[in-house]
Amino acid sequence: MFPIEVPSLSERRDDIPILVEAFIAQFNRRMGKRVESIDAASLEYLRRRDWPGNVRELRHVIERAMILCEVSRLEVEPTRPMYESVPKPVNQFLPAPAPVSRRESPTGESQTLLDMEREHIRRALEQTNGVIEGPRGAAVILGLKPSTLRSRMKRLSLERAT
Repeated sequence: MFPIEVPSLSERRDDIPILVEAFIAQFNRRMGKRVESIDAASLEYLRRRDWPGNVRELRHVIERAMILCEVSRLEVEPTRPMYESVPKPVNQFLPAPAPVSRRESPTGESQTLLDMEREHIRRALEQTNGVIEGPRGAAVILGLKPSTLRSRMKRLSLERAT
């Protein structure tokens, strides 16, 4: 493997007007808008900003401005809240997962979710005498597409009841 070092957007400030122009054209097509240019003060603001999120952050800022824009000249207002830093990964905000709990089956055995899914599918196949497709097939009973049911059967090592 060969490492490719790409300087951050903060080190390539001359690229910002070119990127902004490309993003405007892209969002014009996607949003059906006719934004022709960007306000000079907005462009200067974008050139002065630090870009910890790099090009992706710039793209998000332009997309947000395009959504709000109702004229032919795009304005990016510095007073509007924007991404000032790269968001923290979601898992930093979530509590640690609880230990996996097992459900007691009617026979007193503990079951995992996979065990319960396997049993549910097995019963549907038993009820339909192994028929998967059609109006009276197991897929209809389970509310699944036949192909989805087949893939789950394979994953759970289930075979058709005969």
